[in-house]
Order: sequence, then structure tokens, then C-alpha cells
Amino acid sequence: MSFTETAEQMALRQAVAQLGGSYGYDYMVTKARAGGDMSELYAEAGKLGYLGINLPTEYGGGGGGMYELAIVEEEFGAAGCGLLMMVVSPAICGTVITKFGTDPQKDRWLPGLADGSEIMAFAITESDAGSNSHRITTTARRDGGDWILNGAKTYISGVDVANNVLVVARTEDSTTGALKPVLFVVPTDAAGLEYTKIEMDIISADRQFSVFLDDVRLPADALVGAEDAAIDQLFAGLNPERIMASAFAVGMARYALGVATEYAKERVVWRDKPIGSHQGVAHPLAQAHIEVQLAKLMMQKAATLYDQGDHMGAGEAANMAKYAAGEAGTRAVDQAVQTLGGKGLASEYGLSALVAASKLSRIARSSGDDPQLRHPAQPGPAKVVLMDTSPSTDPSAAEAPLVLRHDADLIATLTLDSPENRNALSARLVGELAGLLRDIDVDDTRPCRGAHPHVQDVSVPVPTSPRVHARADRRRGGASGGVVAPDRRSWTSRWWPRWRATCVPAVWHCLRPATSP
Repeated sequence: MSFTETAEQMALRQAVAQLGGSYGYDYMVTKARAGGDMSELYAEAGKLGYLGINLPTEYGGGGGGMYELAIVEEEFGAAGCGLLMMVVSPAICGTVITKFGTDPQKDRWLPGLADGSEIMAFAITESDAGSNSHRITTTARRDGGDWILNGAKTYISGVDVANNVLVVARTEDSTTGALKPVLFVVPTDAAGLEYTKIEMDIISADRQFSVFLDDVRLPADALVGAEDAAIDQLFAGLNPERIMASAFAVGMARYALGVATEYAKERVVWRDKPIGSHQGVAHPLAQAHIEVQLAKLMMQKAATLYDQGDHMGAGEAANMAKYAAGEAGTRAVDQAVQTLGGKGLASEYGLSALVAASKLSRIARSSGDDPQLRHPAQPGPAKVVLMDTSPSTDPSAAEAPLVLRHDADLIATLTLDSPENRNALSARLVGELAGLLRDIDVDDTRPCRGAHPHVQDVSVPVPTSPRVHARADRRRGGASGGVVAPDRRSWTSRWWPRWRATCVPAVWHCLRPATSP
């Protein structure tokens, strides 16, 4: 893997930098303060082929990859006029449609995304779920040949300038009944779709909206790709989003450090020497520059892996890049303002608007400062209750889902005092339990090959899922209310002896078919 850019990539970087420089920070901030948008820059970038450089040539794109699109975003940011909708429209939506869309869908949407004549927003975030696709509540149900969407999204960028929104919803799998993510292209003028602006204390030409979907009826071809593509098509767009968010942050950081460096070279206070000649000013700027360049390297690695088709490696690298770029970008802007002192907050020097904007790269789409990451859950017992997933004619079954069978005496309950559980059992533990259930003795005399007739699967789903098969609940502290000290021994040494001695016989006993008295 080489990060030495080709002649074509270097020429692209230079050309985009020149275009960005003709607009610059003043253009962006003037539009933002007036409540406008950067449609002129966006349209010119599309006309010159920069927006669709990652899209297939047969649909008007440049035939490049995510690396080239990241170059465009970074250079616009370094000029002080980063385009947020580039992260959304060609990167997320364009990639998803390219990989999973049908030929008619590609013909319909990709040319407009490539030349900038159409903009597509992306709606996944919800108030109670964030961007966790397993917890979103926006639903899609079939109604004849159409789809009906209901739900609400929040912090959706650029809905006011978009022609369509790529909406992430959930629908029921026809075979398993499990809820799975599906994506729909929804026109912003569709009946039942409304959006309201979220007032933000941030100077940006890109605005955020809450989107409401009330019985929005869509034709069958609004569904992007196959209904069974599920999570794969969602992550096909989220990895490019993280790469582009990293480019956005790196570009902004480069702009801020450029302003600070020029100021430090020219500002003279003591002995006719610029303040940049003093280590107290120069070294923090150098450190910020190093951190930005390291984040840029990870961004380039993520883009290269993605373009090579290594999506697993690209996913990991993209998350690292997004975290590193968000942290480095925020510190770079802060240090730039610190270098200018009071002037750093003056409109004249073009840094004050970036103080809040730089936080965007740390917050959206996910925050590296998640309280759950900084403060791990306190230890406590975990309880697993298995349920019946077999068809039933009992009308009361839906009222009492936490049973293995409809006979209340045949509930299998395992209580595991796992000091390291995080509201869910480990996949290994659940896997072993699932193996026991698959090999259960149906008639208590000989093993049954295949699944138990009353147990279809065992999993650890989202707690809010209506079809819970294995639920884990964490309670803080022990019986006395104190906090149990974490046990740092390995899983095997802690739990396997107890599991083998107590839980295995208990499960077999509880799952044994009932006998008449």
C-alpha cells in the first residue's frame, strides 16, 4: 500500500485547491450569516466533475474512488469552504445506489448526484436511537405494491437544498420476523413528509432539520436495492461517510493552522522578532500539525482499503480516521485561536466560526467521547430469560412473551453474576447456550437432531426489540447496594466450572417436555 499520490491525484488536488481559493472562507461565512447556502460552489464543483469523481463513468461520474473524493473534500476545507453535502450526497447516497441500486435507479439518480444538479440528503439519526440502526423506530410496511413509511428523524443535514432523502427504516423479515434495516429514496415534497429547521448556535451554511414521516406512501421502486440486503447496504454508505468526515476535519484543521502560522510569522511583540520564533508558540502549532497529518494518513489508508474492496479493513480504519481527525481538528482550531489571542475570535481573521464547527467532526455521526466509553458500566448480575418463538393459537401468549413454552412451569432462567457484563451476554456464552438448545432431548430419551420444536433461535437483540429471544438486564451493585469489584480473571476460569456444574443440568431439566400428573 503506497500513499504516494499519482500525478493525476496531485493535479486534482491542485485544481480543487485553486477553485476553493476563489471562494474561500469569506464566501462561506457570508452565506452562513445571511442564512444562505453554498450552491454556487457546489454547482461549479459538479460542473467540473469533482462531486461525482467517485461515481461510475457510465452515469456521468469520474470513475475514481473514495480517495479522490476525499481529496476534493479536504482541499475545499483547507480553503475555508468545506462542503458538508459532499459527505452526504455523492459519498453516502451515491455509493449506496451504485452498489445496491437497480439499473433504473442508477439511471434515475446517479447522473444528477454526479453533476450536482440533484442533492440527496441522508436520514438515519433518531432522537432515542442516535445512529444505531438496531434501535431506530421508523418503520416501513407493505400496502399492496406500495410502501408506507412512518417515523421521525433528527439532525438531518441539508434537507432544504435536497431533492430527495435516503431514509433508513426498519421492516419485518418475511421468514424470520426479525426487524431489518431498509433504505428508501423519499422526495422532499412527498405527501406526509415535513421538516423543520433546528436552530443551532453554529455559523454554517449547512442547516440541520427534524424530519417527520406520516404515512408517506412510496412506490415499490423507491426501495433501494434488494429488501434482503439489510445491514450490508447501510454500511456501504457509512464507511465512506466516516472517510469523508475525516477529510472535512483535516481540511478545516489545515485552514486554521494556515491562518495561525501566517499570523505567527508576522506578529511582532518583543525585540523585533515574530512570535512564531518563540518555542512557546511554535511547538504547539507543530504538534497540532503532526496530529493532523497522522489523522490524514489514517484517512488515506481507510480510503485506499475501501477502494481496494477490503471493506472489513476499511471499516476499522475509517472509524480510527474519523476519531483521529475529529480530535486533531478540534485541537488544531483551538491552538490556532490561542495563537492569535483575542484576535482569534474576531471575524476579521476567520477562525471564530470554526470553534463550534470543529466540534462537528467529534460529534457526528458518532461521538468518541461517549460517556459509556469513558465510564464503563458497573458490574452486576445478568439474567437471561428464553422465550417461545413457535406459532401459537393462544391469544394470551402475546401478553406474556418471556416464556419458553406456554406452560408457565417450563421457564428456563439463567442468572449469571458476570462482573464484566455490559447489558448483554457475550456471544460465546450465548453460542454455547444455543448449542445446548439445538441438541436438546425432545422426548427425554434420545437426542433430537436439529432445533428444539419450541426454540427457534437464541440471540441477544436490542432490548427494545419486540421479538426478544434472550434478554440481559444489568442491576447495579449487589444485594446490599454496594458495588461488586470487577473480577479480572479470564472468562474460562471464572465461569466454565459453574456453567458446567449448575447451568447445563438446569437447562436440560427446564426444557424437558411436560408430563401429565
